[in-house]
Amino acid sequence: MDKSSLIQAYQQTIYRVHFSEGDIDCRVGEAIPEKIKALLARVKTAMIITAFNPASQLRSDKENQYNNRQLQSELDAAGYLYYPATGIAKAGDWQEASFLVAGISRQWADELTERYAQNAYVWLEQGKPVELVLARSFSSR
Repeated sequence: MDKSSLIQAYQQTIYRVHFSEGDIDCRVGEAIPEKIKALLARVKTAMIITAFNPASQLRSDKENQYNNRQLQSELDAAGYLYYPATGIAKAGDWQEASFLVAGISRQWADELTERYAQNAYVWLEQGKPVELVLARSFSSR
């Protein structure tokens, strides 16, 4: 898939966050859902990230699960509050396990994205719509 098609796919993805009270869907360019606004009132910022399929290159389930466990371990070690999430393609034919990471800085979000070789992440900031942020390495390709 070419770069513009990938960006379009990321923009059309449903980013579903799994809270104990139920699932909440986020979409790029739309208002942040109320449940997540309540979280942002406390932590100001959050991101949604996966470690699946680095650089949007298909990997095995085993490798993807390993990568996400590594990411989760890093989030644990850094003491972040996070919630499980799932990126779901618009057509519903593709899903990737992800995390909503609360209270993360934009700089650390950028660093995590590069470290796990992701092309983009979703940025959630109090008072702003849901934003797709392209990784520096992806933007420069």
